[in-house]
Amino acid sequence: MASSKDDGISDDMEISVVADTPNVASTDTPFLPPAGTWDVGDILPKKDKKCMILGSDQEWHEDKGPSHYVLDFDRALGISGTEFYRRNEYWSGYRKELEVDECICGYIRWEESALDQEWNKYKISSEDEMKLRTFVERMSKGNVKPTNVVCFALGSLHRPNPPRKRSFEQLAVLLKLMEILGRYFAFNWLKMNANTLAEIPPNARKAMQDPDFIRRDARFFAKFGLETVMDPQGFDAINEETLVFHVGGYRYIDERAIDRPWPAMFINIWKLYDEGKILLNKSKVRKAILRWFNTMRGKPQPTTQRTDTPSKFNAREEIRIWWQDKKRIAKIRETYQVEKIPKVGTCDSMSQTQLFCRKEMMVRGSFWWLGYAAKLLWAIFMDANYD
Repeated sequence: MASSKDDGISDDMEISVVADTPNVASTDTPFLPPAGTWDVGDILPKKDKKCMILGSDQEWHEDKGPSHYVLDFDRALGISGTEFYRRNEYWSGYRKELEVDECICGYIRWEESALDQEWNKYKISSEDEMKLRTFVERMSKGNVKPTNVVCFALGSLHRPNPPRKRSFEQLAVLLKLMEILGRYFAFNWLKMNANTLAEIPPNARKAMQDPDFIRRDARFFAKFGLETVMDPQGFDAINEETLVFHVGGYRYIDERAIDRPWPAMFINIWKLYDEGKILLNKSKVRKAILRWFNTMRGKPQPTTQRTDTPSKFNAREEIRIWWQDKKRIAKIRETYQVEKIPKVGTCDSMSQTQLFCRKEMMVRGSFWWLGYAAKLLWAIFMDANYD
């Protein structure tokens, strides 16, 4: 899956970018782009309101570029300074609602030296490193060791809007956590000398997935041994020894990640379970149970249409989904130890984030399993709000 080149881009990412190049004739008048390196798929605006795209033949071709909607949306958000655009493939939704769309996003172009200089502003201070080190060592005791990493929704370092600052800082935190975890686990499991501790092995899978990423991001990430992949490669890489890092992305990313084998560690800004949805739907589900019970007894029931779907209200399906959610919440609570990550950095990019650590499963006796089953049933049937 990894590219044979040293640019940190997976083969699938490269193929998809090249395939998206429009097959149109070259413009009659030569186009001279600004000096510097450009990648296949980069779209540059011209003064005549037309756009040019660099094709896989390394020639510039006319392109319709971003729509007026995209430009108006950027202006409404106060985004300025866009130097070029790219078409990106966006996967959104969850399970049956999963959709794949195309979106045009704007970017700025960092020279390599300028990008390195900007990156240096966000490196973790010694004080924040000590906070993270103390926190990780406390949370890691008795929990599963992560051996690989998958990061979602970091955001491009080349977006023109201010949120890119959060992307720089979150990347700095991720790299520092990888270093701390590697050193801590090497010391405790391999009993190595503290002066010769290694980080997470260089050959470990460290995947970065975000539809906003471009090749410039991938080349920068590759300096740290990170591989940039396309959806769904990041999700496919999750296993029981993965550190999943997802801060500030959409909720359905968590849902898709939890559909995979549950990772060793999960860092995110949301809970891995939606307690509010369960409590909100409690009365509706109780009505569904009553309606279903009366139907089974032969009592006629009025047809009821749901407000959020054109199909007829399906009582059995509502009950099944509600029950599944309750069981999963109870299992997550029993499987993971969770605690908020201490505040680090300068722009609050890690504010309200939580670390979920999967507990080591040891050999248990029959009495322990009876207690576990009772605790699980209690968690399923009770509606207490667990934070």
